[in-house]
Amino acid sequence: MKEINDADSVYDSSAGVECGACKGFRCFVNREGHNTLQALGECRSHPWDGNKGQWPLLRHPCNSFVEREADPVSKGA
Repeated sequence: MKEINDADSVYDSSAGVECGACKGFRCFVNREGHNTLQALGECRSHPWDGNKGQWPLLRHPCNSFVEREADPVSKGA
């Protein structure tokens, strides 16, 4: 796993990151079991703006970003 501040990181914090690509992000699941990267989700790390609710595809600066290993929509996330 590469953190955003690692010298090897492929992510440039000045360019911003997307929550959907972060290990700390989880999609909300509705009653029908549907979830999507187009809907509001939850940051389970340290949110960049202090709000736990985050849009997965909104690019922003983040010091807590950790690259995810699996798709956040999959059941294994």
